[in-house]
Amino acid sequence: MSQHLDRGAQQGYNPVWITEGTAITPQALTATGLKDLWASYPDLPYYSTNATVAVMSAAINKYSPGLMQQAATWTEEAAQSWTGGLLIAAAVKNAGVTASTTVTPALLTTGLDKVSNDTLGGFAPPLTFTADKPHPVDCWYVGRVHDGKETQVGGLNCEK
Repeated sequence: MSQHLDRGAQQGYNPVWITEGTAITPQALTATGLKDLWASYPDLPYYSTNATVAVMSAAINKYSPGLMQQAATWTEEAAQSWTGGLLIAAAVKNAGVTASTTVTPALLTTGLDKVSNDTLGGFAPPLTFTADKPHPVDCWYVGRVHDGKETQVGGLNCEK
């Protein structure tokens, strides 16, 4: 894709690109010809200046130093995995798990069904799960890569 972006830029073709946020990597910052990219995210983008992202970044830098600087391997999927871990932690807590508890899928489901209006410390839109009902999440965050800089644009957007 990069060579196609290069050719387009050489010919003065610099469109606005729109994609989903999971595909974003730090490589987008240096892709020649990629001047303006917008993306939606189901959770906070990994580059957000929100304090909760700083907590994730500190933990990753402590246990896997340099990982976040590897443009070929660091992606938004890491932030989504972190958010998933926070959700599992909430389910475990809600289910009353102790050190002697055997955690089972049924126990996790019980804990998830007690999640109500939880943003997982600000990493996700408000999440509520109810047993035997769909769990739609009609909210997202917006990010932009413009001239080699990633920024979160605005706050949480929700369909009403």
